[in-house]
Order: sequence, then C-alpha cells, then structure tokens
Amino acid sequence: GVQTCALPISKNAPVWGKKDAPVTIIEFSDFDCPFCTKAYNQILPELKKDFIDTGKLRFIYRNAPLEIHTNAKTKA
Repeated sequence: GVQTCALPISKNAPVWGKKDAPVTIIEFSDFDCPFCTKAYNQILPELKKDFIDTGKLRFIYRNAPLEIHTNAKTKA
C-alpha cells in the first residue's frame, strides 16, 4: 500500500514543483557524497523534465551530512 508521513518543510527549504503535486520526494542528501552528486547530475534533470515540470512531482531537498564525509558540513 501507499505510505504517507508528515515532515515540516521550512520556508527556506529548496523545493521544486507544485505544492499540490500528487507525489512528493524528499531527498536526504550530502554535498560531499559522490553518489549524491551523480544522482543530482544524472537523475534530477530527467525527474525535473518528466515529472516536476509537468506537475506530477514535488521534490524537496534536505541536507543530511554524513560524518564520514569530512567536508559535507562546510559545503552546506
């Protein structure tokens, strides 16, 4: 089944897409993570074109620096 949850979204949070989009993705990411960078460069443009720009998806970014990435907090 479908699961939902409620997370507070600050007014300054990076958000793309319509507030009333049927699907919301909240990405917890790290500016120092090479896999996160790859997803941002390769996957997000397609999500934006096919789903965000068409009103099907709202995408919210949440910074979640990992301790193993020593520069993550300074890059945020």
